Amino acid sequence: MWSVAGGPSLPPISGESARLELIKVSLLVTGGIGGVVALVVTYRRQQLGEREERREDVRLMHDRFREASAQLGEEAEMSQTAGIIALAALADDWPEQRQMCVDLLCAFIQKPLRTSAAPSEGDINPTSTDTDLESNSSYRLQKFAIAEIRKRLDPLAGATENWTGLRYEFSISHIDKLNLSHANLIDSQLIFRNSPARESVIDFSHCKLSRTVIEFDETFGLPGGKISFSGAKIHSSEIRFKSVRTRGVTFAFDALELYGGLVDFDQGSIESGHFSAWGAEFHGGTFRVNSLCKKVDFHFRGSEFSGGVLKFELSGGNKGWVEFHGIDLEKPPRGVDLPWWIDEYSGFDSAMLMQLRELSVACRIRLQPCGTNYRRPRARQRRTSAMR
Repeated sequence: MWSVAGGPSLPPISGESARLELIKVSLLVTGGIGGVVALVVTYRRQQLGEREERREDVRLMHDRFREASAQLGEEAEMSQTAGIIALAALADDWPEQRQMCVDLLCAFIQKPLRTSAAPSEGDINPTSTDTDLESNSSYRLQKFAIAEIRKRLDPLAGATENWTGLRYEFSISHIDKLNLSHANLIDSQLIFRNSPARESVIDFSHCKLSRTVIEFDETFGLPGGKISFSGAKIHSSEIRFKSVRTRGVTFAFDALELYGGLVDFDQGSIESGHFSAWGAEFHGGTFRVNSLCKKVDFHFRGSEFSGGVLKFELSGGNKGWVEFHGIDLEKPPRGVDLPWWIDEYSGFDSAMLMQLRELSVACRIRLQPCGTNYRRPRARQRRTSAMR
């Protein structure tokens, strides 16, 4: 056919040459198959080696967890300190089981404080002074464990790992101060339970919350102290005080920036309290107080309202004050509609509704007075009658 197609004549191939060519082809095919087999064998060996390495790593992590847990269970303060450090380092190295390590740290923090003299006689005396607490090894260990958690949540602390996106559960029965200031919490959940026997401080000042839930559940209560979110920036997050009971507590929201989400005091009991939101900025979201309030003051001095909802649905005959000092009542900010009866310092027995509604990047404030403490200003009464 080659000749018919007009191709040049080819030299004849002898039988010996044909055999040599066939041997070459066979060797090439055999070498190729051998190479493929070698590659497959090498790949399988690599897979088996990586699998074995992973199993060894997991086994090592479990061994480290058991060792850290054993150290936390010892009596010596030095051993427990080493256990806290080891457990925190393990959480840094083991992202898959970081939540398990955090759960153990939180459980350790919630251990009852014991006296060094007689640990079997129960918890430390709730009337102990700060000096007494500082000299207590359990208290020092508790503070150290909280500091290790805070270090991983504060970007300024220089930690190599960030423990955001986790669930933290604290029973504050034996916590004197929980400092999580400057924490950066994203997709996280923090739950606070139970009531301490003494005044306590829970500090979230200057923290940044994004898609995070902080919940104080129905078992939570404070006999005094402070809960601070001053300087916090809240984006699409929730701070819930669900049926909490407090007395003489300061709730600080000074310089708060609310860009969405919810701050909610729902169905609780607040007595002799103080709400401070000086210089706060409400750009969206909801700030609601729907609780039994007695002798509670609310201060919004210098706050900026540009959207969102602010509701007061109080019960129990509050004898406190609501303060909007800094707002020019004759010329209120654009979009802020203040009723004629509000003074810079307005006493009230029960404000049934105080609402800010977003109206083209503006808001509306409505207050309804009631109770014996309310007095209608004469000048404004005459002005209102004349307007009618």
